[in-house]
Amino acid sequence: MSLVRAALASERRTASLGNLIDQARGGRTWAGPAVNDESALRLGAVWQCVNFLADLISTLPLDAYRKTGTVRAEVSPTPQIISAPAVSVDRVGFLRQLMTSLLMNGNAYGQVQAVNALGYPTQIELIAPTSVSHFREGATGNQFVRVNGVRHDLWPLGDVWHVAAFQFAGSPVGLSPIGYARQTIGMGLAADEHGARWFGDGAHPTMVVKGKKPIDQATAQIIKQRIMDSVKGREPLAIGDDLDVSPWQMSLADSQFLDAIKANRQTIHGYFFPHLLMSEDTSMTYANVEQRSLDLLTYSVQPWLVRLEEALTALLPKPQYVKFNADAIVRVDAATRYRMHDVAIRGGWRSRNRVRELEDEPPIEGGDEHLWPPYRAFPLESDQQ
Repeated sequence: MSLVRAALASERRTASLGNLIDQARGGRTWAGPAVNDESALRLGAVWQCVNFLADLISTLPLDAYRKTGTVRAEVSPTPQIISAPAVSVDRVGFLRQLMTSLLMNGNAYGQVQAVNALGYPTQIELIAPTSVSHFREGATGNQFVRVNGVRHDLWPLGDVWHVAAFQFAGSPVGLSPIGYARQTIGMGLAADEHGARWFGDGAHPTMVVKGKKPIDQATAQIIKQRIMDSVKGREPLAIGDDLDVSPWQMSLADSQFLDAIKANRQTIHGYFFPHLLMSEDTSMTYANVEQRSLDLLTYSVQPWLVRLEEALTALLPKPQYVKFNADAIVRVDAATRYRMHDVAIRGGWRSRNRVRELEDEPPIEGGDEHLWPPYRAFPLESDQQ
């Protein structure tokens, strides 16, 4: 056995249920259409969910902090891996690509392009997850990846950074949501195709002409041409007493695909929004719009924020860490927001300039001082003794 073959024989590709499903993703589903990362996005429900979460999270403010004891201070200047993590795209584009890879594939990969004096990455270019395969040397050896067939070690030992979602115990790779939802997505694509063909390519006649007497082929062709000319010219249609013209009615079987599309959309939303946030049945009053925003943050967005914060924090030297500002998700009216600011200032845990910064107002002299001791609008019993 050659040295090359011996080396390959010692490598074991990591196997997981997600890997096995991904191997079949290029095949056709039971409903007919083939489902992969590209075709899945052609389904409106998948595009809507992926685009919504990727846009929402990538546009949230992201800052780096240093915590010493109980004191937290913002790192200045902001580390480059946070402010400008890639050359090809800006910070928002980088986070959007990162989120899209995780949502579609369950894994995100990036190649470290530059490091600082401490060896921590300063620039990372993201890689298409479909071009990466995981391997292990022997039964218990080091894990590594092959990017388009070329071997790379994982960071911090190598130059490939990996973020995984939906992991099973013992598997280094994340599960593929598209792989697990193949049949549901395939059914949605099939329903969309059926609807498009039904309305578009003449899979059904637009109207039916019935005669009291048999109509030969030549007469039928003349009647059809006169009806088509009348419709195109938007002119009145004149027919004899022995003919009856009526539009083609959609049968019950043909109309059921509309219900199938709606049910399929709700099922797919459940993959991305467990509490079916986007259900059309919910009343859109202002009160529950605010509550829906809070549900969105708590049940659907917060787990992704924590996952990204942990992954990005690992790229910074301790005790630095990164944090998303998710306040923008929960929208409240101006009166409520100002009352919250007032409580924060009076409580001594937020300065006036910090509040002004949140409201896009310039700082004022002396505004960086915190109110201490905190002002109590309702003195405690202990204060009166």
